[in-house]
Amino acid sequence: MLANSIHSEARLRFSWGEAEAKTKLIERSLGGLCHLSKGYWDGGMVMLQLVNPTAGMFAGDSLELSIELDARAQVAITSPSATRFHTMKDAESACLSQSITIGDKAFLEYWPEMVIPQRGSSTVQETVLQIHGGGSVLFFDAVAPGRVAHNEVNAYRSYLNSIDVYVGGALKARERLKLEPKRGSWGKLVPDWDACYLATLWVYSANSTSTEAEVSRLVSALEEELGGLCAFSDLGEGLGVFRLLAPDAIIFQKLSKGLRSIVYDSLAAHQINFRKI
Repeated sequence: MLANSIHSEARLRFSWGEAEAKTKLIERSLGGLCHLSKGYWDGGMVMLQLVNPTAGMFAGDSLELSIELDARAQVAITSPSATRFHTMKDAESACLSQSITIGDKAFLEYWPEMVIPQRGSSTVQETVLQIHGGGSVLFFDAVAPGRVAHNEVNAYRSYLNSIDVYVGGALKARERLKLEPKRGSWGKLVPDWDACYLATLWVYSANSTSTEAEVSRLVSALEEELGGLCAFSDLGEGLGVFRLLAPDAIIFQKLSKGLRSIVYDSLAAHQINFRKI
C-alpha cells in the first residue's frame, strides 16, 4: 500500500423495530473513505446517502463496505455524486469491496451514482450479494467511459468489476467484467457512438407480478422512446438482470430512471424519491 493511501472499513446493519414499526440503524462503523447522511423515513423505508468525503479514490486506496439487513428491514441507499477513481501511475490501483446481506422479508435498494474512471486509473470493484428467505433487492452498478468533458473517453488503464449473487446460500449468478481500453477490450461497444455508458441492474424478488415477456416489452418500448440499448434477462427463481448502454449521460440517466420505474411496477412496490434526502 502507498504511504499516503487510505484503507477504510465501513459497516452498516439495519433491523426492523417491532415497537416503532419502522427500520432502525443498529450498527454503524464508518470513517475515512465513507460517511453516511442522516436517514430519512418516508413511512415505509429508510433512505440514506453514502458519501465519500475525499471526493474519490486515489492510488492505493481501498474501501471494504458491509451492509446487512436483518429480517423485515426496509432500506434504500444512494450516493450524492459519482464515485471517481483519480489518475494513477502505472502499476497503481484502488479497490472497492462490497458485502451485502439481505435477511428474510427484508428489502434493499442500492442505487449509487456511476463510477467515473479518470485518465490512467486502475480500478477493482468486488461485490458479494447474499439474499435469504423472502428478501428482495435492487442492485444498480454503472460505469462511465471516463471524464467525457475533459476528453478522457476510454483513457483509464483498467476497470475490473465482479459480482457473486447467492440466494438461500446457493450461488445463482457470477459475473466478471474486465475493461482495458488500450488492449481493445472496451473501445466502442456500439460502432457509431463516440462514448458508451454501461449499467447493470440486478433484481431479486419472489413476489414479482410481471412475466419476463411483459418486462421485456416495457424495456423495448423504453429503448425505442429514449434511444440507447437495454434488455432484460430472467435468470429464474425470482432473479433477473437488466443491461443498459447509452451514448451520453443524459440518455443514460433517463434510461436508468425508466428501468427503475419498470422494476418497481413489476414488484407492485412504492417507488421512493431519493430527492427527499
